[in-house]
Amino acid sequence: MAIVKMKRFSLLGFEQDRDAIMRSLQQGGWVQIDEIELGEDASPDIQRTTSVSGEVKQKAVSVQSAIETLYKSGAKKRSFFKARDLVKQTDFSDESSIEQAVSVGDEINELSKRIKTLHEERLKALSSIDALMPWKLLDIPLNIRPTAHLAFVFGHCPITLEPSELTNGLAAHIPMSKVYWAGEDKESKYLLCVCHPEVEAEMLTYLKTLNFSRLTFKDVQGTATQQVLALNTLAVNLEQKIEDIKALLSTKCDKKAVLELSYDRLTSVLERETAKERLLETERTFYLTGWTPAAKVAAVSKMLATYDCAVSYDEPSAEDAVPVQLKSNKFFESFNFVTELYSLPKYGTIDPNPLISIFFSIFFGMMFADVGYGAVLLIIGTLMLAKTRPRGGIKLMMRLMIICGITAIGFGVVFGSFFGNIITAFSGTFLSREVIWTPIVDVVNDPITLMVIALAMGGVQIVVGMAVKGYLMIRDGRPWDALMDVGSWWLLFAGIAVMVIYGTPWVAVAGAVALVCTQGRSKKGFAGKLMGGLGSLYDITAYGSDILSYLRLMALALATAIIANVFNLLATLPGKSVIGFIFFVAIFLFAHTFNMGINIIGTFVHAARLQFLEFFGKFYTDGGKAFKPMALKTKYVDIFEEETK
Repeated sequence: MAIVKMKRFSLLGFEQDRDAIMRSLQQGGWVQIDEIELGEDASPDIQRTTSVSGEVKQKAVSVQSAIETLYKSGAKKRSFFKARDLVKQTDFSDESSIEQAVSVGDEINELSKRIKTLHEERLKALSSIDALMPWKLLDIPLNIRPTAHLAFVFGHCPITLEPSELTNGLAAHIPMSKVYWAGEDKESKYLLCVCHPEVEAEMLTYLKTLNFSRLTFKDVQGTATQQVLALNTLAVNLEQKIEDIKALLSTKCDKKAVLELSYDRLTSVLERETAKERLLETERTFYLTGWTPAAKVAAVSKMLATYDCAVSYDEPSAEDAVPVQLKSNKFFESFNFVTELYSLPKYGTIDPNPLISIFFSIFFGMMFADVGYGAVLLIIGTLMLAKTRPRGGIKLMMRLMIICGITAIGFGVVFGSFFGNIITAFSGTFLSREVIWTPIVDVVNDPITLMVIALAMGGVQIVVGMAVKGYLMIRDGRPWDALMDVGSWWLLFAGIAVMVIYGTPWVAVAGAVALVCTQGRSKKGFAGKLMGGLGSLYDITAYGSDILSYLRLMALALATAIIANVFNLLATLPGKSVIGFIFFVAIFLFAHTFNMGINIIGTFVHAARLQFLEFFGKFYTDGGKAFKPMALKTKYVDIFEEETK
């Protein structure tokens, strides 16, 4: 429930131990390695460590490409609802089989490349067939060469041109010519014009007036019919070769597990090699620096005790960009998913998760308030956690789904909503009597009560945010600032409440005077201080606007309930009959799935928005950079350590 305290980690070791130390640090997963600046005045003996990250990355890309090829060839992908395979850490660390797997991947990629090449050749052949089809009626070789007395001009003209117009025109203008009509498609007519070579240029000039376009045939032998037959044979042969290679690829699907494991090993090697580039080295030594949690100092020291190296752990300075890691129990940790969407807190400030956990979950439950909808979220989240062993953001999202499902169920009970008014709609249509669930708060018929609840929740969260701001000021040794910047506003708010309830304005006046006297204290001169204090009174409108923002709680709750009720009404329109029941079930499944889908997005966004804008704005200092230790990060397998006896 706090920001983890960090220590500056520095290590000086011998070059011969570098790779082993880097491997140990990665397996521990407790150290973030930073890049070290190499100044201009640095000794020429000190250099940045080189690595083979480019080569490793190329191998990882090749293996991943091979895996994708096997998926397309029939290898089954891991189901989203199935957990990844477990691999012992000692087995995972054995990287001796990587090169063999890379060789298998290269072979698979070569076959895939061959399929692509053959497919392109086949498409080219089919495209050529399409281009030759209009010429099939022409029983003249398309590669016919001109002679001393004959010139051959192949081409096409617009489909709108009448054959007689072209034939008669050529006869009149170019007597020594003849037209052979080949065929046509939707846009053009295709023809061969034959003439004496002496009038070829004159004939082409005339043909251009009729929008004639000349065609030349490359790599064509014989007539169009002969060429189409040859191309068809080629296409069939190419298709057979493609199928043969695909069959060969399908026999390699059993290599998928090996390739997936090798890919995860390669990504781990790549992370180490990339981290090496942040180190400095001499001929015999190397140096690295970074960060480690203070609680892990003993574990890191124990892990490095077997190496002949010098290690130091120092407190961060004010100038250091200290990485941030949040530490909390499983409940509060679930809200990392929300906080990280905004920004991590700055190191040395406060972890907001314990603060937003209650408000976010309540706000989500209020807007999504439905026993049925909440139960669906609860079941999905529980099954996903139990069956798939999710990691990272997915794991946090599943936990958050469970929490929000529970609060949605709770508010659903209060608002009397189970898939809207499905109990009443179903019983009134298909049963002998109507069953009515009387809610504690009737959202649809009594929205004013819901509005008051929403505004009250907003007021509570804003006051809590101001209280946190005051606490931080006191913690940082500024109690008088807390009294003036928070206490003055609370006095004004209390005065407004007293004035509304009892009609007495003096407490509110005292709060306003306190603001005028304190809020301009940072300004220069009496006039500046006075104007700053008077100007602060305008901020009352900002607080009012913030509280009004919580009306979205009412709006989303109404939307969820009313849309569900409308769908239930539509589902019962056919009445009591077999067809009516089938229609009811179909509409129920589709409509409520749709309602859940559209409202869960809006509910999450607005619940998060209230935290980010209305709540965080009162106390939160963002800008923290996540702690990213060098660790074993996998995509296809989960790593576990054997328990030592």
